[in-house]
Amino acid sequence: SPALDDLVARSKAQTVPATPARALFTEKYILSDKELRDITYDAYEILQSLPAMEMNENPLKWFTTEEFTACWQQSNYEHWLERTGGYSPVPLKSARILLDKIVNELDAAASGRDAEIKASMHFGHAETLMPLLALMRVPDMCWTSPSSSLPGASTVASHWRDSNVVPLGAFMQVQLARDASGNVYGRIIVNGHITTPPTLWSTLRERLNLNRINN
Repeated sequence: SPALDDLVARSKAQTVPATPARALFTEKYILSDKELRDITYDAYEILQSLPAMEMNENPLKWFTTEEFTACWQQSNYEHWLERTGGYSPVPLKSARILLDKIVNELDAAASGRDAEIKASMHFGHAETLMPLLALMRVPDMCWTSPSSSLPGASTVASHWRDSNVVPLGAFMQVQLARDASGNVYGRIIVNGHITTPPTLWSTLRERLNLNRINN
């Protein structure tokens, strides 16, 4: 949205350094600071993606540690701003249908309507999982500033890190189990960590539905 784009642009102007890009040009090439910041950020995004492809180029050939960290803070900030729901409609718009499907499948398994269900799997990417976790209000997966003013990139980075939410190989599980009395309990596991302890499925279901409806 235009409002989000403006917030991202303002943060980028305050956070991303122009120096790494400026070093690539001779003085006869006159670029604005905004153009230089855009080039710096594009270079950062390429360099930070290389390890995932087993290409371990050292970014410190072109960036200082502080400059590279500043670019990461901006990237982290954009993910937080756009995909965790505090200031963006993305989680509701992109994850609501998937959350409905997950809840309905769990309902069928918990009620015994579909006794054949042992596991139901959905595959996606960080861009899919991050808004889903935010919509579900999974603890530690989304952070809301206690201040009424919008925090900056460095403040967000001290409370919320995208790499903790969706590292490579990120996954989320909702597990159901029935006790000897026939009560069904559910728990939510994210990246191998129990984020929601065993809770009656009826209670957990209501919480997930309220999160979906209230967003």
